[in-house]
Amino acid sequence: MILQNGGTVTAVGVVLWNTGIMTLGANATLNGPLTTMGGAIETANNITFANNFALGTGGLVVRTNGFNSTFSGAISGSGGLTKSSGLPPRGPGTLTLTGNSSYTGPTAIFGGGQGGKLVVDGSIASAVTINNTGTLGGQRHGGGITINSGGILAPGDSPGILTVNGNYNQTSAACSMWKSAAPQPEPDLIR
Repeated sequence: MILQNGGTVTAVGVVLWNTGIMTLGANATLNGPLTTMGGAIETANNITFANNFALGTGGLVVRTNGFNSTFSGAISGSGGLTKSSGLPPRGPGTLTLTGNSSYTGPTAIFGGGQGGKLVVDGSIASAVTINNTGTLGGQRHGGGITINSGGILAPGDSPGILTVNGNYNQTSAACSMWKSAAPQPEPDLIR
């Protein structure tokens, strides 16, 4: 399904299955509930997607394809969310979650060799794993964090505080980026 250029879909319910792909472009509107049972959402522009949706078995892969995308609705369910940059040469892109989400499946960030960033300025209950060339940023996070080799943690919004309610694990080949903005004496902080 492709929604862009002001396209609107009105339905009793939309289910995105295992190999299904929903492409979201500029001014896309989905009227009706969305449930993912696997599959992917790809972005074809810088977008804001305001829908609440549920992650079922199989979860969801979000490919930003070099664009900056915001999901402002609440995400619920037992499935997980994977942030992927997309296929080269599209570039990394950023996915920002600003809703208060309660999904409990795992969250994974993959940079695909290009870098790729997930920013959590809302909240999520899920544990996050940051993989090679992936970055986690933002202000709020509910679950634990694991940073694998090549993963990057960049807390806050320069400077900022990233709140973690769970375990924090960082491998020796992972990176945490810390900033301090003059003249403010407050550095970035994980708590």
